[in-house]
Amino acid sequence: MSIQSNSVRSRVTNNGTVVIKVFPVRAQGEVCIKCLKDTEKSIHHVVPSIYTKVLLPNVVITHNTFNMCCACHHDYEYDITNSAHKYRAELAELYIPKSPDYLLNNGVLMRSCHQKLHKAQLYALPMYKHRNVLPEDVRTQFNAFLRDFFEGDYTDEDLRKLLNKSSNYPIKAGEMVVRQLRGQQQLIDFCAGWKAHFLSGIGLTEKEAIKRGLKKGCRFVDYGYP
Repeated sequence: MSIQSNSVRSRVTNNGTVVIKVFPVRAQGEVCIKCLKDTEKSIHHVVPSIYTKVLLPNVVITHNTFNMCCACHHDYEYDITNSAHKYRAELAELYIPKSPDYLLNNGVLMRSCHQKLHKAQLYALPMYKHRNVLPEDVRTQFNAFLRDFFEGDYTDEDLRKLLNKSSNYPIKAGEMVVRQLRGQQQLIDFCAGWKAHFLSGIGLTEKEAIKRGLKKGCRFVDYGYP
């Protein structure tokens, strides 16, 4: 399913805030957007919050949610062939710079220098507290890595300082993707891509999705396009 970026509208407010509207109406409704059941509902963000939470302060995404039952929500996120989870991974591959300075682990991006620091701390703890009881081959392996890290001999005081140093410098993949989006049009196109993915994943057109999202007496609220 193809969604033109002009189906996702934007405007700039007087204070310079960019407001990007994913759907033309607020369509959260009282039933699951896919199966129309009204039990065990959860709120689904069409453009995932891992991106919207880290957008520039002057960018706001609106009209971005639908109700989904837990089963349909899980199917869309993880079980269908082109799941949202898979799409997020594809976007990370597309947008995150291909650089040996960055390592992607479980959705968290870390600079390789921080990765090395983290590994050094893992080795430093047993070497600092339990060096004499470590198997010789393990002690040799840890010592070789730590000598490389310290660029030579090291002392117990060096290990103690290393253990007290923070290695928590992760960059979430969602933030890294958003950093690569340049300008308002790229943000709009990015949101349009997620809108198309969502509609394809639940097998509905935009009109059908809006209609279902407004079931069971939910007042039709058309804010109009700017």
